[in-house]
Amino acid sequence: MDPKKKTKEDPKKKKKKKKEPPFPLPTWAEELEAVEQQIKLINSLIKNALELQLSQDFLADSKTELLRFKMEVSYRKQQEEDARLEAEAKALAKKKKAKK
Repeated sequence: MDPKKKTKEDPKKKKKKKKEPPFPLPTWAEELEAVEQQIKLINSLIKNALELQLSQDFLADSKTELLRFKMEVSYRKQQEEDARLEAEAKALAKKKKAKK
């Protein structure tokens, strides 16, 4: 063996982390309109909380879920808008390329 050549031992291989499956969407949340309907339903239940004798804990939880729903709706609308703009840009680029 040549003393100048250093033998490198295999460095420890990093273990790959298992990817967590994405959060499963409930069937009513697959379409944006259905989510908006659920928001309206929860709002109407909150307005009738006194008549329905809903607990304060349930109302607090419902309000936090409403905030999450509203954030999800705005996120999905933004995603749809981005996809639409990207498709328009591709179509415009394709049209310009065809003219040349």
